[in-house]
Amino acid sequence: MKKTLKRLSCIDCKTPYTEFGLDLVIPDQQWEYICPGGGVLCPNCICKRAEKLGGTVILAWVDRIKKD
Repeated sequence: MKKTLKRLSCIDCKTPYTEFGLDLVIPDQQWEYICPGGGVLCPNCICKRAEKLGGTVILAWVDRIKKD
């Protein structure tokens, strides 16, 4: 599986999936609108495409934050 992840990269900026840092999950309906051909986008490129399509806000929930 690690070999597969190393080969995945953002279709816009070419950043390898293993270097994305945080992942960004959006509803399927929005994903189909932002990336109609499918593929992988890094969080930054998801935001850039959403902005180009008229989006103004991405509502986010950060999961598993560790408290000190």
